[in-house]
Amino acid sequence: MDPLSGSASGDNLAGRLSLYVVMQLASVLLPGAVVLMEGVVLLTGLIRVHDHAISSLFEMLARVGGIGGFVVVIVAVAGSYVIGYLCRSAAFAIFGLVERRTRPLESRDAQLRLLIGDDHFAELVRIHPVLGSRAPEVAKARLGAGGGHRDGAMHDTQTYCKLWLRRQAPELAIDSIEAEINILLATVFPVLLLAVDAVALGGTPLPLRILALPLGLLVCAAVVRAVLRLRDAERWEAVRNLAFDFLMHRAALCFQQPDQPR
Repeated sequence: MDPLSGSASGDNLAGRLSLYVVMQLASVLLPGAVVLMEGVVLLTGLIRVHDHAISSLFEMLARVGGIGGFVVVIVAVAGSYVIGYLCRSAAFAIFGLVERRTRPLESRDAQLRLLIGDDHFAELVRIHPVLGSRAPEVAKARLGAGGGHRDGAMHDTQTYCKLWLRRQAPELAIDSIEAEINILLATVFPVLLLAVDAVALGGTPLPLRILALPLGLLVCAAVVRAVLRLRDAERWEAVRNLAFDFLMHRAALCFQQPDQPR
């Protein structure tokens, strides 16, 4: 989900804009630049006509100045952004397929009832009816929403909770988890392409060429496992923090009206 969605005005919007810029830099532009560089190194190494093709290419680019240099920088930045965006989208698509096969969607109503009690849970659902519309669609959830999410009532509930927290309780927002997921998945293709470079290019020590792909796949598997854990935490904390916001408002109201039962 777009980190700017649901932003209020003022300081909250400025903070969210800063988060959005940082997330785009860390999960799109920088990984895209790494992939672009690795791709250039790989292609230059595979089609080189002499042993110093890579250094010659960089020397040629270094000699470009003036408007030509500015154009080269703009093209490199734009290319890095596009490549990074596509790689992150592909990583999310792959992750969504893995999650769909390994992590069935489960309602967290029982946990929420245990956390806040049946009476508070009933009142919470009355105030936020979207919380009561999840169970019927769990079985029909399908891959299709952005960010590798699965469409369905549970995703709608999570989106509602995140938007509410961003507007009404930014201190309880879970944007840090969303940013961490984006940044972690953005590392998948740079790691894989680095392993391919190590295998395909000459001059790489034989032990490293043998271990490069297994190590790259192992790192990617660790990243996917970490993101699976974070995605579970994201779903739970979105609903839990909405419940916390509800309880905090009730407590504040009780303190404002001490004669009312708590």
